[in-house]
Amino acid sequence: EITRNAALDAFAKGGRWQAALDVLAAVPQFQRCATASSLAATACARAAQWNWAFQLLPRSQDGGLLLDVAGSNALLGACRQRGLWQLALWLLLEQFAPLSPPAACTAKGVNQQE
Repeated sequence: EITRNAALDAFAKGGRWQAALDVLAAVPQFQRCATASSLAATACARAAQWNWAFQLLPRSQDGGLLLDVAGSNALLGACRQRGLWQLALWLLLEQFAPLSPPAACTAKGVNQQE
């Protein structure tokens, strides 16, 4: 798990989103791990692959998103890059509401101007 996350973190920092997707595809249970999916989503978002970032995020049994702070930031940052403020607002209000600290941390990033 540590090695996997270290590799995904390196891919995220290097913008190697396809390599991150390959790591997740190699072992299906990685896709249910919030940390692994969040790191891969970060790699996708940094490479302006917002559609992949959104699709990677694992879903809980009740349909809500399972994210850590980095995943929340990655997805909202991808929305910001693409000008998808409606999607960002929906995520903040509907999906991230139970995660008050991540939502509070990411709200500032969505509103910032380039």
